[in-house]
Amino acid sequence: MACQPSSTALPACSPSGIALLLVLITTFGISERDTLKTWTVLESVLSVAGFAVAAVVSVFV
Repeated sequence: MACQPSSTALPACSPSGIALLLVLITTFGISERDTLKTWTVLESVLSVAGFAVAAVVSVFV
């Protein structure tokens, strides 16, 4: 359970992450720089939140 949140950090490093970024860039017309900044922040928040949930659940399980 704790491995999943850490796997979402820096998603643009994987080939599927790069493909998704290219789709976002072409679909919404956002610059590559803005897309990477937004995507990295969102995925980092998701990773921290996932870790926090795993830590809380591990206390009760």
